[in-house]
Amino acid sequence: MDWSKAKNILIIGFLITNLLLFALWIREGERTIDPDVSEEYVAAVKEQLKENHIRFTGEMDTDRKLVAPVVVQFVELNGPTIAYTLFGKEYAVTTDPYFEKYETESETLTFNFGKEFFYTSRAVEETYPDLDESQANEIALAFLGKMGIERDKVIRTYMEEVEYREPHTGYHLKPSSYQVKFLSTDGENMIGGSFFDLSITRAGVVFAHGLALEVVRASGETLLLPRMPDAMLILIGSQDDPYKQIISAEVAYNFDPYKNDYFFGDVIEGEALPAWRFQFSDGSVEYLDL
Repeated sequence: MDWSKAKNILIIGFLITNLLLFALWIREGERTIDPDVSEEYVAAVKEQLKENHIRFTGEMDTDRKLVAPVVVQFVELNGPTIAYTLFGKEYAVTTDPYFEKYETESETLTFNFGKEFFYTSRAVEETYPDLDESQANEIALAFLGKMGIERDKVIRTYMEEVEYREPHTGYHLKPSSYQVKFLSTDGENMIGGSFFDLSITRAGVVFAHGLALEVVRASGETLLLPRMPDAMLILIGSQDDPYKQIISAEVAYNFDPYKNDYFFGDVIEGEALPAWRFQFSDGSVEYLDL
């Protein structure tokens, strides 16, 4: 073995390692003295939120977020397969090139352009007399599973106990009626533009409306998002109704499925930009992208 050559390789390796460690140390030092992430700055942002009547009780994340834009596509739903799963063989069908409707005496399922679905049920029998939040969540996930949406492809973003009036009888089904919302996810970030809104009563799922998206590939260079405190300050200036409570703030992909004929045309994919996603306690959402 050429020990001289091996020694030179080891020396070069140690030098590269030391340079990398030094660079990391410098970056950590810059991060430490950066006033944008100081405790004083975070406290000032929280005070600004308070003065504008916006409540946020979560942790203020001060890390920089590096996220690449992605290409997302619609998850096309197989109407006949889903209808058979939900209804069995007994249902009426109405179709045209852009619309499908499957109906029984008590349930209706429609698809628009093979992408968006609506489901309604007129059931009032109390199948779940002890319905609570945990059970409502499981009922919602089981229903999405029947729609062909796997539970690891969605994330719950909102749940609220609500008063539900059954539309055909006018019966009040409170207590224990829940509005539950989910988004599609790639396992790391939520995909804005997707949605799954469900109403769960003691009779089960009585309403569902959804649109599924999935990430296909990265579509550009990594982008540097504003830190959460900076995004919060931008959020303050964009609120017409400031009396709100933020229940979560997370990085997500932002995509408008109804823009540029994505939904109504034959195009099945488009670019989604990284953004901060703010979820409010009233169920509303706001995205702040670059």
